[in-house]
Amino acid sequence: MFDQFQEAKIVEHFKNMAALGYGYTQPECVDAASMYAVQIGIRTKDKPLTMSWMRGFMKRWPEIRLTKPMGLEYARAKMASDSTVNVYFDNLEKCLRKHD
Repeated sequence: MFDQFQEAKIVEHFKNMAALGYGYTQPECVDAASMYAVQIGIRTKDKPLTMSWMRGFMKRWPEIRLTKPMGLEYARAKMASDSTVNVYFDNLEKCLRKHD
C-alpha cells in the first residue's frame, strides 16, 4: 500500500519515538500508520490497517524490533531522565511551531 519512501518515513518516526523513550506497541504502530495513510489520502478512517499489515511491515523492515510489554515499560521508565525529557519537549516545541 505504501511506497518504499512512505514506509521509510514510518520507520524513521518509530525509531525517533523509541529514541525518545516512547516505543510503540504493535497496535499503536498500526494506529499510527493508519492515521498516516488517511493523512496522505491512501486510506479512509473507516478502513484502518490491520495486524496482518504489521506482520508484513516487520518482514520488510527487520530493523524494527519487538519488545514485550514488560520490556517496553522498562525502556520507557529508563528513558525518563531529565535530558531525555528535555529533548522530547524541545522536539515537541519545534513541531508545534512548525505546524502553528
